Amino acid sequence: MRRRQALLRRTEYCRLPIPSPHQQRKITVEAIVGGITGVIEDPRTLLLGRRLRYIARTVPLALSQRQEIARLLTA
Repeated sequence: MRRRQALLRRTEYCRLPIPSPHQQRKITVEAIVGGITGVIEDPRTLLLGRRLRYIARTVPLALSQRQEIARLLTA
Protein backbone atom coordinates (compact mmCIF):
# COMPACT_ATOMS: atom_id res chain seq x y z
CA MET A 1 0.00 0.00 0.00
CA ARG A 2 2.81 2.43 0.86
CA ARG A 3 4.52 1.73 -2.44
CA ARG A 4 1.30 2.55 -4.32
CA GLN A 5 0.91 5.81 -2.40
CA ALA A 6 4.53 6.74 -3.07
CA LEU A 7 4.05 5.96 -6.76
CA LEU A 8 0.90 8.08 -6.89
CA ARG A 9 2.67 10.97 -5.17
CA ARG A 10 5.58 10.71 -7.62
CA THR A 11 3.32 10.75 -10.70
CA GLU A 12 1.35 13.69 -9.34
CA TYR A 13 4.59 15.54 -8.72
CA CYS A 14 5.86 14.89 -12.26
CA ARG A 15 2.66 15.99 -13.95
CA LEU A 16 3.15 19.25 -15.81
CA PRO A 17 0.29 21.69 -16.18
CA ILE A 18 -1.02 22.16 -19.70
CA PRO A 19 -0.85 25.84 -20.65
CA SER A 20 -4.11 27.50 -21.55
CA PRO A 21 -4.42 29.11 -25.02
CA HIS A 22 -3.69 32.61 -23.69
CA GLN A 23 -0.45 31.34 -22.12
CA GLN A 24 0.85 29.80 -25.33
CA ARG A 25 2.95 32.06 -27.51
CA LYS A 26 3.97 31.73 -31.10
CA ILE A 27 6.97 33.69 -32.29
CA THR A 28 7.06 34.57 -35.97
CA VAL A 29 9.57 36.47 -38.06
CA GLU A 30 9.53 37.70 -41.62
CA ALA A 31 11.89 36.02 -44.04
CA ILE A 32 12.67 36.09 -47.74
CA VAL A 33 12.79 32.99 -49.90
CA GLY A 34 16.38 32.96 -51.08
CA GLY A 35 16.48 29.56 -52.71
CA ILE A 36 14.91 26.14 -53.07
CA THR A 37 15.96 22.53 -52.94
CA GLY A 38 14.91 20.37 -55.85
CA VAL A 39 14.18 21.68 -59.32
CA ILE A 40 12.25 24.82 -60.20
CA GLU A 41 9.36 22.79 -61.61
CA ASP A 42 9.09 20.74 -58.38
CA PRO A 43 10.66 22.47 -55.33
CA ARG A 44 11.04 20.29 -52.22
CA THR A 45 11.86 22.86 -49.53
CA LEU A 46 12.42 26.62 -49.34
CA LEU A 47 15.63 28.21 -48.10
CA LEU A 48 14.84 31.31 -46.06
CA GLY A 49 16.97 34.35 -45.36
CA ARG A 50 16.87 37.56 -43.41
CA ARG A 51 19.20 40.54 -43.80
CA LEU A 52 21.28 38.71 -46.42
CA ARG A 53 21.85 35.70 -44.14
CA TYR A 54 20.55 32.17 -44.37
CA ILE A 55 18.33 31.47 -41.35
CA ALA A 56 16.26 28.35 -42.00
CA ARG A 57 14.91 25.69 -44.30
CA THR A 58 11.23 24.78 -44.36
CA VAL A 59 9.88 21.32 -43.75
CA PRO A 60 9.23 19.35 -46.96
CA LEU A 61 6.41 21.04 -48.83
CA ALA A 62 3.07 19.37 -49.45
CA LEU A 63 2.15 18.62 -53.07
CA SER A 64 -0.29 21.56 -53.30
CA GLN A 65 2.34 23.93 -51.88
CA ARG A 66 4.98 22.62 -54.30
CA GLN A 67 2.66 23.17 -57.26
CA GLU A 68 1.84 26.73 -56.16
CA ILE A 69 5.50 27.64 -55.57
CA ALA A 70 6.50 26.12 -58.94
CA ARG A 71 3.82 28.18 -60.64
CA LEU A 72 5.18 31.36 -59.01
CA LEU A 73 8.79 30.52 -59.86
CA THR A 74 8.16 29.76 -63.52
CA ALA A 75 5.86 32.72 -64.14
